[in-house]
This record gives sequence, C-alpha cells and structure tokens, in this order.
Amino acid sequence: MSLHSKESFIVRTSTGIYYNIFYKNNAIFSNTYDKNRKILESKELINLDIIDYSVDIDNNDKIHIICITKTGNIIYYIYFKNKLSKKHLTTLDVKSNRYDYFYLKVIKDEIHIFYAFSNIINSTVWTIQHIIGNKQSWEKKNVISITPGKYMSPYYIDFDKLGNIHLIYKNVESRTQQIYYTHYSSFLKSWSKYPIRVSDISVDNLHPYIFVDNRNIIHLVWSKLDNSNLRFVYKQRPVITNQKGKWKSVELPLSRSTYTHPVIYEDFGLLRILYKQNDSIKGLFSKDFGSSWVNDTSLNNFGNQDWKYYRYTSNNHNEKSKIKINHIYAKITDTIELYCKYLNTITLDTKNSTNNDIKISRLNLDTIEQKNKIINKPEKSIAIDTADKSCSVEDNNIEEFVNNTNQQIKDIFSKTYNIDLIKKEIETLLLNNTKNLENKIKSNKNDLDSILTRLDNLNDLVTEYKKENQDISQIIKSINEKYEENLLYIENLESEINDLKNIIKNTPKKNLINKLKEFFK
Repeated sequence: MSLHSKESFIVRTSTGIYYNIFYKNNAIFSNTYDKNRKILESKELINLDIIDYSVDIDNNDKIHIICITKTGNIIYYIYFKNKLSKKHLTTLDVKSNRYDYFYLKVIKDEIHIFYAFSNIINSTVWTIQHIIGNKQSWEKKNVISITPGKYMSPYYIDFDKLGNIHLIYKNVESRTQQIYYTHYSSFLKSWSKYPIRVSDISVDNLHPYIFVDNRNIIHLVWSKLDNSNLRFVYKQRPVITNQKGKWKSVELPLSRSTYTHPVIYEDFGLLRILYKQNDSIKGLFSKDFGSSWVNDTSLNNFGNQDWKYYRYTSNNHNEKSKIKINHIYAKITDTIELYCKYLNTITLDTKNSTNNDIKISRLNLDTIEQKNKIINKPEKSIAIDTADKSCSVEDNNIEEFVNNTNQQIKDIFSKTYNIDLIKKEIETLLLNNTKNLENKIKSNKNDLDSILTRLDNLNDLVTEYKKENQDISQIIKSINEKYEENLLYIENLESEINDLKNIIKNTPKKNLINKLKEFFK
C-alpha cells in the first residue's frame, strides 16, 4: 500500500533494466532506465480515469498492471517488449461502494489481488478482499471487516517461502487506534478467523509495516504514541512457531522523538529499517536477524528533499539470495537513487567496468613495449651506458622482470607436463576398471536376475504401503485442521485475557463492574 493516495513503483527486470511506473493526471506513466539507472525514455502507458492501480513483474519479465476506473471497470494489463495487452476482468459497483488500496502480486502461475471497499451509506465499515486467480478460475475471499472510521489507513502484505500470506492493518478499538495481524494459510486455503492485536490498547498506534525475511521470520514495526512523541515498537516471530503465536519484542536504540513511516528490508545479509524523523531519512540495521539493532550513521546527512516512498518489485535472479525489498525510499529524476548497499554496489561495478577494460588494455600494451625492448637489449645497453647511467638501472629492472617471467613460464610448462602424465594414468586406470566391471557383470548375471525378482516383490509391497499411507495422510490432514483451529482459538482467548487484564488494571473500582458487564455482553 502507500503513504499517499496512489503508490508509485520501481520495477527491475532480469536483465537489470529499471522502470518507474507512476500515476499522474488520471493516467499511468512509465520511465525506463538502463542498468546504470540512467533514463532511456518516458511514455504514457494507460490513459484512463483511474481510481487506483497496482503493479508487479513475473518470472518472464512481463509487467502486470491492474487498475480500477472511475466507472468501476477492473482492467488487467500486461506490458512486455514495449507492447501493452489488456483484459477486462469485471465491473465493480462504484455508485454504492468506495474502493481503495489495490495490491497485485504474481507468484508463479497464481495472481493475488487485494483491495479494500466500504459502502457509501455505512462508510465506517471497511472490508479487505482477496482474489486468487490462475489459468482455470478466480476465487474471492473476505480477509476481514473492520471499523477504522470514514477513512481507512493502508494495510501491508508479505508472502513467506511456504506460500502463506501475512497482513497487518490498523483498526479502532476502545477509541484508540490499534495494530492487528492476520494470515492466510496456503495449506488450509483460508484466512485466519481470529486476527491478533499486537499493539498496546492503552495508546494510539500508527504507520504499521510487515516484512518476512529470507529465513521465514516475520517482522512488525509501527509508531506508538508516547506522550507527545511517536516512538517505534518492533516485534518478530518465526512463520512456524511452537510458542502459541507469541511475538518477541525488541527495544530499538532510539531516543524520544517523532519517528514515522518505517520500512523494513533485507540487504546483503543485514536487516534494515528506514524511517522518517522530521525532515530527514534515518535508519537502523541488524546483523542478527532482528535480535538487536544499531543506528545507521551513514544516513546522518541523508536529507529528505525529493526522497519519496516506492513499492519495489524485481525479477532479477541475482537479487533473490542477496536482498528482499518490498518498499524503499528513493529519489527519481533522470536517474534513480535508492538506499540499498547491494543494488548500489552492482551499479557502481557496472559504471566502472569500462574503465577497468581500458586499464587492462593499457597493461597489455605496456607488456608488448617491454618485450620489444628486450629483443633489442644488447644494442641499446651499450648506448645507454655512454649516455645515461640512470637508464642502465631501468635495464637491470627489466632484465630481472624477464628472468622472473621466464622462470614462471618454465614452472607452468613443468606443471602442464605433470598434469598430462596424471591424466594418462587416470585414463589407463579407468579403462582397466571398466573392463573389470564388465567381466563382473557378465559373471553375476544370475545374481542380477535374482535381484530384479526381489525388486518386483518389493514394488508390490510398496504399493500396499502407499494405500496405507493415503489413509494415514487423511488422518494427519484432519489432525492439522483441528490443530490450526485450536491454535487460532487459543490466540484469540489469550488476546481477550490480556484485554480483560487491562480493563481491570486501568478501570477505577467503582466503574469496574459496569466495564466487566460490557466486556462479557
């Protein structure tokens, strides 16, 4: 989602080409950048009256764009090799409902579309919907219905390596703004019925963000109202946990101030948090996957001018083991500037490659010149001795260089000769072993026939085991479903217990009975 009404995108292809796709004057535009992030062209992609849109890239470098027009048409575009194709998916009722915060994610053959909507008459209730599409069909699921008020805040989504989907959102409870977490199980094909409140109910909470790293650890961060300041709350837990869904809180090394709009991403084995502090971009990093955090002092002079918030999506295969970025702060003009060590390192290497080639070429030319001097050395040394003694020193250096080089060449030839001998010995040994193996196979043919018969019998036994395994699999599936249901119920029960504790703790005794009656209605 975005900090603004319309999100802008940075898209990177497998070949290193960048696209900046953005909304302007009811249309969608695209700027194309080369591997060094220098602009190549600008063009208008889609000229429609658009309410909202979202972008992603698939494994074939096809850029997917979904948008909703002011007439309610949902149109799906694919941009590939400078050609734009489109398909009309459906028409939504924009006369009765408001739609916002579209989110598109393409994973292999599956397309995930999220959006939020509310009825114009009852505008305080919002529903987040999830549409899953593939080559055969489309399926729509309700994620959650909430009451954030007339205007809903952005929600954030991330996917783990098991195909589960994790979502964080803000809702109003007890007249305070709270942060909730929910998830979609790829095994059960359903969303959790019991979202978990992860924030402190006694204060307001803002700007939630969620990130799942390459180790399948879920990271949450948001701003918490602390007197007149906003300070960060950070929590984490593994995707698969035996701790009944408990979140681990980690204190961030930040003084009392106002911190907003955090972004988490993975960069060269480090976890990073970028955030806003007044008019500056600041950051933290962690070397131990979020167990401890350190201030990123390299951002001390990193001004906020022209730096904006973008969703980042990439199909570059080199990135997958090095980084994971969903959103990032960047500055885009005729070039793209962004704070990511890995991407900046790659760009710098590309920019310097031409100079490196030139240096190598010059080095080769110098070597050729030295060889020419060596050929004419006897004649030149006589002239140099009578003309300039300093040049004879240079000749001695050249002679030493040549002798060393010749010795190295002799060593290389000697090693090459030894390698040839070893190669011949290996070939002879392989030939002898192959002949011995053929003889053994011929002499043991009867044994092989016996083994094949036994294998056939084993195959029949395996078939029987498979049938039994299918029955066991069904039992395990039923147990897993019951386990998931019980786990969600326990999480919800724990949340209610915490709420009850807070009510008892924070309510005067004279009002306590009434509060408890309201709670148990």
